[in-house]
Amino acid sequence: MRIILKDEEPVCQSPRRLAFTERQEKVEQETVKDKFLLPLIEDVLDTLQEAKVYSTLDLRNGFFHVDVDEDCKKYTSFIIPDGQFEFNKVPFGLSTSPGVFQRYVSSIFRDLTRKGIVISYLDDLVIPVKDEKGIEKLKIVFEVVKKYGLEIKFKKCQFLKKTIEFLGHVVGNGTIRPSTVKTQAVRKFPEPTTIKQVQSFLGLTGYFRKYIKDYSTIAKPLSDLTRKENPFGFGTLQKAAFEKLKNMSEGPLLHICKYGRTELHTDACKQGYGAILLQEAEDGKLHPVYYMSKKTNTAEEKYYSYEQEVLAIIDALKKFRVYLLGQHFKIVTDCSAFQKTMHKKKSNYSYSQMGTPIRRI
Repeated sequence: MRIILKDEEPVCQSPRRLAFTERQEKVEQETVKDKFLLPLIEDVLDTLQEAKVYSTLDLRNGFFHVDVDEDCKKYTSFIIPDGQFEFNKVPFGLSTSPGVFQRYVSSIFRDLTRKGIVISYLDDLVIPVKDEKGIEKLKIVFEVVKKYGLEIKFKKCQFLKKTIEFLGHVVGNGTIRPSTVKTQAVRKFPEPTTIKQVQSFLGLTGYFRKYIKDYSTIAKPLSDLTRKENPFGFGTLQKAAFEKLKNMSEGPLLHICKYGRTELHTDACKQGYGAILLQEAEDGKLHPVYYMSKKTNTAEEKYYSYEQEVLAIIDALKKFRVYLLGQHFKIVTDCSAFQKTMHKKKSNYSYSQMGTPIRRI
């Protein structure tokens, strides 16, 4: 596989000023982006719900499997001391590269994906198996890999495992939790001294928000620091929120969503609101599948408690719509007025407007 080749065409810029990032910025301005969407990680993980055994494959240098059009190679030209070169294969770093590569991989495995044999996310492939056909399905996937000349990085592959690490999550036995790499990054994060560091920490912990009850309310003292109108000050409240989020990143566990007895628990207060989607597992008990939370904005802080409770229910129904449609479920709330309003033929206009989305779902 020839990734780069010698370029005989001249470059207008001085070699000393030609930086890799600078070149990409100019190429980005002229590039027509590939709008092919990456699969939603949540959707990918949900498809693993009934599997008992998993295998994963990692494609080596993923983008380099895709050829660059002959007419476009000159735009990827770069200079090093050994000379001027251009890319034969799709380079890393361009914003359009992930979409191009995902389209390529999806087209190769389209038939197998429809049959539920393999699921792809960029250079990561997973083969979920419900029964004893794990080796048989692996053979089918490897035949396609061989046909298209895909290169596999076997050191990063996992074969016929009951528990696997996939897309930053550990999946197995019907449960899911963050990978150790992700949790360690949070635990080792130093106390922020700048707004940028606060934003970085929130970005890291935001990855865990589905695992953490009332995440938005807990993180509010930190997220408030990122507002332009607020001066930076890492006081007692901020330190408490920082440490709590670091500790809560350890060992959160969720069950993978599947059809069955389902309950939606919601709650709200002035600072924020949240919900928990729970489902019955094999032990007959309800277990959390997903946590949702959101802090209230200035207008929502002024709502009556009843309105905040209804707001929590509406947002939860929107968030979990894909899990709730087509099955019976129970809404659990401590708002006694909510049930009465839902059964009233006539009610306050604002209340009835808030209840409309609930009736629709």
